[in-house]
Amino acid sequence: MMLLSDGEMTHKVDFMEYEMVKGDCLFMSKDQIHKFDQSSTYRGHIIMFTEEFMLRHFSLSASSKISSLFNNHLSPSLYQNFGDRHILILAIKRELSLDLGEIKADVLACILTAFLLKAQAHKSQNFKTYD
Repeated sequence: MMLLSDGEMTHKVDFMEYEMVKGDCLFMSKDQIHKFDQSSTYRGHIIMFTEEFMLRHFSLSASSKISSLFNNHLSPSLYQNFGDRHILILAIKRELSLDLGEIKADVLACILTAFLLKAQAHKSQNFKTYD
């Protein structure tokens, strides 16, 4: 998952180009090849997690609701102007800086689950797919 926090860029996923501007969020599936735009000025965040992490820490209910965000090998999901991205980044950075011991992964999974459920709900409003 890639969140663009400033600037604009063209990101390539499996040799297809996606125009991104500040506020956009691009969901990619595992094993997809992507290339960063080296000619533009931009800032953003990449959030990567494994299928094992998802299976271990996400509820079955949440997993079934958000799986379509990442089951998009033919056409990644680009969410335009997805405002909640800042909340996610701040929450994850805060939790990563704390010494939570063995519960850290569970706490991070809860934050990520809430964000992904909101992204899934947002899908019907401002969803752009590339064919």
